[in-house]
Amino acid sequence: AFLIDRFEITNRQYRSCVEKNECEWPVSTNSKTHTDYFTNPAFDGYPVVNVTQAMAASYCAAEGKRLPTAGEWQAAASVSLTTGQAFRFPWGATFEAQRTNSAAGLYDDTMPVGTFRPAGDSPSGAVDMAGNVAEWTATLDAGSDVARAIVKGGSFASLDKELAVGAERTVEIGVGLAELGFRCARGHLLTQ
Repeated sequence: AFLIDRFEITNRQYRSCVEKNECEWPVSTNSKTHTDYFTNPAFDGYPVVNVTQAMAASYCAAEGKRLPTAGEWQAAASVSLTTGQAFRFPWGATFEAQRTNSAAGLYDDTMPVGTFRPAGDSPSGAVDMAGNVAEWTATLDAGSDVARAIVKGGSFASLDKELAVGAERTVEIGVGLAELGFRCARGHLLTQ
């Protein structure tokens, strides 16, 4: 009932939206270890970071899409389209460090989108659903006094338990972080 982008949105894609005056600049142009991360063409194929939930939603809207709900994101990250089986990690039942950019690896920052494909792909073919950057969803945390959204997927700084597809955390919607990016979806909303 819905479609989700295969890849995280890259610096190149987001910068193009900024250049068309359809998106705002990220809150910082740095990544964890690179001071010119957003502006340097060497990082064009890396995931955009330091965007708020509203910035991510604006990008998706400019593309005729929207942010996925937490339920949609989790389904795309774990459910086999042929058998309906849900996995703990996008690739299966156990954590395997060589399939993702995580705290178990050697790199303490983002990596180019798709670096771990196809070994780290989800059953539906979505890439980087565990590690690299955590991802905004459209799902708000109803139990919070401050507007917070559910973030899925873990990042390069996450431990294995934080990369399980069922794991989630909440982040204030007006915050942009060096380990937080997004991907877009379209179609009927899958709530949950």
